[in-house]
Amino acid sequence: MSLSLGWELIGPELFPMYLIILGLNLTLAIGTGAVIMLYIHRPLNVGALVRTALIQLACVTLTFTILNLVRPSRNGAGSRRCPRSCQRFSA
Repeated sequence: MSLSLGWELIGPELFPMYLIILGLNLTLAIGTGAVIMLYIHRPLNVGALVRTALIQLACVTLTFTILNLVRPSRNGAGSRRCPRSCQRFSA
């Protein structure tokens, strides 16, 4: 499985970890938002919870898309390489 929208955003190697991190992140963000709204005696606002979920979805997807772009290619020698600034840390 992978996530593709015209081009591959998240490859099959990263996709299982993406789902785990996304689920954990959404659970924590929505749960924390609901607890804070109840603590400050505000009614639960579905719009605020949806906005929080969309922001978390965008951030996690962007992070994993960047990881997919900078990961080494499957055969070890391809067009996918680390940016020049991080090459000094590898090998």
